[in-house]
Amino acid sequence: MPPRAVEDYLRTIQALDDDGVEVIQARIAERLGNKAPSVAQMLERLTTDGYVWRSGRLIHLTDRGRRVAAEVTRKHQLASRLLVGVLGIPEELARAEAVRWGHVMSDDVASRIATLLADSANRVPAVPAQAGAGHGGAASAPAPALHPGEEDSPWTVR
Repeated sequence: MPPRAVEDYLRTIQALDDDGVEVIQARIAERLGNKAPSVAQMLERLTTDGYVWRSGRLIHLTDRGRRVAAEVTRKHQLASRLLVGVLGIPEELARAEAVRWGHVMSDDVASRIATLLADSANRVPAVPAQAGAGHGGAASAPAPALHPGEEDSPWTVR
């Protein structure tokens, strides 16, 4: 994968385009909070490296740039779903963490997280606590049984 700065620019260009915003240097600078000369230098690099092409003032992703932006976005979304949906981390905290994870997550880990999330969506939800739990009554009911052939581990999502 390209360096994080390259990925940030590609994701930003894709997001601007997805939002229907004219993708020009000034919009990229605004979105990223960078100064115009820094953005100009990076756009020159992205063009040279084959990630973007220009049509007058407009900036477009090449197929290569679109693939990288899509992959980083996918990894960011997987990380966010794992952090919020499985680990129960508040969205605000998870958002910042997921952005970092999207840049460093390997393809293998992304694939495994996707499988975990898909599998957990197909599982029977946990059994609710028994009446009286929390009031000196019985503790919550046991977790549902694993599917045949599965092993229990700290990473098993039920």
